[in-house]
Amino acid sequence: MNPPVFEAGCHDFRGSRGMLIVYALYLLIVLVLTAAPGAALGFGCIAVSRGRARAARIALLLALGAACATLWLLAVGVDSHWAPPIAGMSFAGTLIAGFTTLGRQNRRLLAQQYEALPWPPWPPAATGR
Repeated sequence: MNPPVFEAGCHDFRGSRGMLIVYALYLLIVLVLTAAPGAALGFGCIAVSRGRARAARIALLLALGAACATLWLLAVGVDSHWAPPIAGMSFAGTLIAGFTTLGRQNRRLLAQQYEALPWPPWPPAATGR
């Protein structure tokens, strides 16, 4: 028996679905293994640098994210075709966690500056009847 001949525009999609599942699982594993440590570093960087100015904290966070991504590039190998996604996920995880933590701290500081007023006023005003 001869194997089927595929013409231009005719595709066999039986194997591609399995490859997409394998690719999605691989990306999920890469995301967990690279973004999770990066997120922990981003959170820790902002938590530790609490007394510094905001610009210094952001610069420190960017430097830490770049350093972590560079370490992943060196660990995986610069020539690997998986190196850019791995480094990008690590960098993104660091920045997302760091900026989220920074935003929460800023909202908490702003909330402490303003006194919360009860709404509606309680107890209700007397009508005098």
